[in-house]
Amino acid sequence: MKILVAEDDIITLKLIEKFLAKWGYESVCVADGNAAWNVINSEKPPRMMVLDWVMPGIDGVTLCKKIRELKLNGYIYIIFLTGRSEERDIVAGLEAGADDYMLKPFKPGEFKSRLDVGMRILQYENSISKASKALADQNEALERYSRIMETLAEERARQLVRAERLVTLGEMSAGIAHEMNNYLTPVTGYSELLAYSIKNTNCITSEDFKKDCLNSIDSIMAGAGRIKKLVERIRKSSRKDGTVEKAAIDLRAVILQSAEFCSNRLRKLRYIQNLPQSLPLVFANAQEIEQVFVNILKNAAEAIEDTNGNSITLSASVKNDFIVATIEDDGSGIPAEVIDKIFDAFYTTKGPEKGTGLGLSICRGIIESYGGTIKAENRPEGGARFIISLPVFKSVLQ
Repeated sequence: MKILVAEDDIITLKLIEKFLAKWGYESVCVADGNAAWNVINSEKPPRMMVLDWVMPGIDGVTLCKKIRELKLNGYIYIIFLTGRSEERDIVAGLEAGADDYMLKPFKPGEFKSRLDVGMRILQYENSISKASKALADQNEALERYSRIMETLAEERARQLVRAERLVTLGEMSAGIAHEMNNYLTPVTGYSELLAYSIKNTNCITSEDFKKDCLNSIDSIMAGAGRIKKLVERIRKSSRKDGTVEKAAIDLRAVILQSAEFCSNRLRKLRYIQNLPQSLPLVFANAQEIEQVFVNILKNAAEAIEDTNGNSITLSASVKNDFIVATIEDDGSGIPAEVIDKIFDAFYTTKGPEKGTGLGLSICRGIIESYGGTIKAENRPEGGARFIISLPVFKSVLQ
């Protein structure tokens, strides 16, 4: 340990230097405050200092204050060694930033003990500094790990949302195939009729023949258009998105598209749709919002399959800057003991072959990510009701 000694009395300075060498300390001895200040401002200043009060250049109190104003990498332990013994002097020295105060002439044993105290304090400060650095390094590592895990969690969440979307698509595949078959029937039928007419008509230039051909072609194109729309809906629902693109969307159009996607199931029931002619825009991802409504409509249709109910009603309105959409059925409702659990991940009342327990949990996550809410309740007259609220999009230009 290197100790800086600033003392203008040469005899005292030499005596201190001799004792420090005897006790195993390396010393840097100067005779005035300016020289001491230069040593303090060196690349590696001593961590302990024995300082006289009155000396040429900068006095001890001023030097002590200047040292405490510096932003050093390590703490400097300062001992005043002076002949000023008044209480006010001792107070002034300690308030200036000194750690200890000794009177001249000093006693070697006491002086060594005070140096040892300073050494222990500096060693303790070093251990705290090392522990703080280690803790800072650990915190930085934890933050990096946290960022990595957050990224992985977000990616996993996107995968789960898409997986649930594909599960829904798979569950509805039979209905989709039936719907596509219905659209293909007029396409194949009119194609065959057109081919037959061409083969068996003698005068293919007649106006009646042209009219019949054009009507057949119109019907084929209409059927093909409906198939194209159905395929586009399937493509959008199964699309793998790297990022979730948000935009101001027409919620009414999304609701109508969701109901159309479920049309094969809904046409078997009494489906009532109470939507206003227009609804305000919402800021969201249309594909995710469609997934929510498809899931709720599908669940409602499944819920009344084994009951006496046969009605599903979808309605929407604007209340206090929120669009509130309600989907309700007249089935048996949700058991009271599970109604608070249905939005929990992996909780399902269906059998393992019918449900993953993620659908409603993902629905809640989607709606809440856009500042909305989703809740379930039982209707007093029987059946269940799901209420979805989404904030109205307010353009910054409004």
